[in-house]
Amino acid sequence: AESIALAARLAAEDGSCPGQAFAGLSLGAPEAITPEPCPLAPGDLPLSTSDHVLVVAEGTCFRAGLTRTSTEGLGVTVKATSDGRVVVHALPRRRPAVPGRAEAAGVRAGDEVLGVGGEVFEEKPGLRDVVARIRSHGDDVVLLLKRGRRPRSASTGGPAGLTKMAFILREQRVLDEAQAATLSAMMVELERRVEQWDTRRELRAGDERRDDAPEEARPPPKPDVVVPTDRLRPALCVRVLGTDYVDDHTVYVLWILDVLAGAEWRARRRYREFHELHDRLCRLRPALATQVEFPTKRPSMLYETTQTVLERRQKLERYVRRVNALLFSGRLHAAAGDVARELQAFLDVPARVASLELLEQNPETTLRQAAQVATHQVLALPAFDAVLGDIVATARAHDFDGGNEMLQKMKQYIDHLQAALVEGCADFLQAVVLRRRPRIPADDLDAILSAAVRRQVETEIFVPLMDKLHELLNREIDAEERALRRTCAAARGRPQSALGIPIEHISPSSWESAIYQLANVGSYTLPCDKLDALLAAAREIPQIYRAEHPDVDDHLGADDFLPIFIYVLVQADIPDLKYLQTVLCTLCDPDKRLSETGYYVATFEAAVQHIMDLHL
Repeated sequence: AESIALAARLAAEDGSCPGQAFAGLSLGAPEAITPEPCPLAPGDLPLSTSDHVLVVAEGTCFRAGLTRTSTEGLGVTVKATSDGRVVVHALPRRRPAVPGRAEAAGVRAGDEVLGVGGEVFEEKPGLRDVVARIRSHGDDVVLLLKRGRRPRSASTGGPAGLTKMAFILREQRVLDEAQAATLSAMMVELERRVEQWDTRRELRAGDERRDDAPEEARPPPKPDVVVPTDRLRPALCVRVLGTDYVDDHTVYVLWILDVLAGAEWRARRRYREFHELHDRLCRLRPALATQVEFPTKRPSMLYETTQTVLERRQKLERYVRRVNALLFSGRLHAAAGDVARELQAFLDVPARVASLELLEQNPETTLRQAAQVATHQVLALPAFDAVLGDIVATARAHDFDGGNEMLQKMKQYIDHLQAALVEGCADFLQAVVLRRRPRIPADDLDAILSAAVRRQVETEIFVPLMDKLHELLNREIDAEERALRRTCAAARGRPQSALGIPIEHISPSSWESAIYQLANVGSYTLPCDKLDALLAAAREIPQIYRAEHPDVDDHLGADDFLPIFIYVLVQADIPDLKYLQTVLCTLCDPDKRLSETGYYVATFEAAVQHIMDLHL
């Protein structure tokens, strides 16, 4: 009541109505939020401005730099809470499409105002006092803020309680009403489980109750089911790529990607081993016998045909992927952790845990891989898995005119699904990243999320289609591929100067470390990993040059770099070089075309063309 009266009095003095801006500030209805202390001094906190916006985790302190205007003020309204604090109430806009000053600087409704300038307010400042102190700082104001809490399931953005992702897929007619509602509920549950995994290292089935929910809206308490997640990997992408025939038996070749570590490997299993796994899982959780379809064993008197092997391979892949997704999409059960451990043992994970845990500590990729793990978990939900299955089945069955047509169609699938996921899952993915780094520039966060989603979507679409793509594309480029091999073989024995490298740029080590990095490109399956190897080799070249020419002040220009890169490319002896260039240039993320990545991809394309034009 006091805050409302003060709002009305201050508004009247300013000639405005309660709740509207006066001198850039106004006051709204009170709201109670549990306060938390800010652990850092104001000067140690990062500054968010309209030119450098920070994305901030809930409960994290930061500063916001605002500039007052005569027409808009600071672009923020404030209100008092029932426990005596002051929080941002609203962020008014003069025009609907143009954010106000505070909103453009990253301020959000619900943020608590802790101080102004270098001064922190006393524990419970009065509303009048806070407004007066902010006004006393003139036109340039730096607010000390603490990020407020968002409503549960921050990605809820569609009507009828649908999550934004479910709403998008319903609007695009990918899902009907019932399917969208199911996906929405599963997305909310997925967010909860991912947060538990990140913060507790366990999953609990009894956590559906929310302490901040109204008492009448809280479900009755349930007995907790606790699933420890220690030594479990959070995201494994699995495909059955093909079959071998060994000792009169069909052996299925599984491709496994540990998303968090970015490591891939292959395992070979007979049908009998799949069947033994299924028996073990059903003993742990009998409901799996009816919940997840397992391909039946063929009668012993029947011979296997190419078609029966293909059908069983596809069914075994669906079985493994469905069981693999249960930890985040299925009903939690006391044996859920044991089921996951059995499956991961079947996929040879335990023997690799130490190396996987080491790889995931790479500081350059930690945030991107965490967001990619979350993207994998979204795509593993039954609704998305069905969408991916339809995409793959359609592309496998379609009679493409050639490999380039198929590659363009794959790019369309990847671009479209990436855009939908970045828009529909932005809040969920942001929360995953902010749990690891509570303050991050908005542009950096956008780049991390886009790259993470792109890599996982590419993984899900490219891997099951790569054999058909390779066959079709090789038919088109076979003549160019053979010509490239001959030219590279002839150029490999030539000195550096023969490929256009000036005497003053010649490397005593013959660019050995760059060649080594590029030569490893064939050990990767995914185009994104091959592109990373290409970028690593390209970045290594200037470092080698600086180390071997310490007395030279100038840097390598584009014209200097190209002949060196051509030499490295020739010496790396990459198989299927034209195929690699075609795939990488086509599938390169459009958002990166104008970045360093785009520059090196264009250089790679130019280098391949230059080699093809050599007359040796």
